[in-house]
Amino acid sequence: AGWPEAAMAGALGVRLSGPRIYGGKPTIEPWVGDGSAEIGPAKLRQALRLADRVWLLVLVAVLGFCGLSLT
Repeated sequence: AGWPEAAMAGALGVRLSGPRIYGGKPTIEPWVGDGSAEIGPAKLRQALRLADRVWLLVLVAVLGFCGLSLT
């Protein structure tokens, strides 16, 4: 979590983390992000598309660093 979670929350305009339950006991954690805590199917699809794009960018960067190409 941490930096990647905050980046995703900011990019999607949502709040992540916050209060939750671990082992049947509630725990109070701070929210990450300034948007809505309500996340539905459309926002989840948006998050998956963003994650796919980021991983593709990472792959291209790694290949470039290694002197390889996709073609």
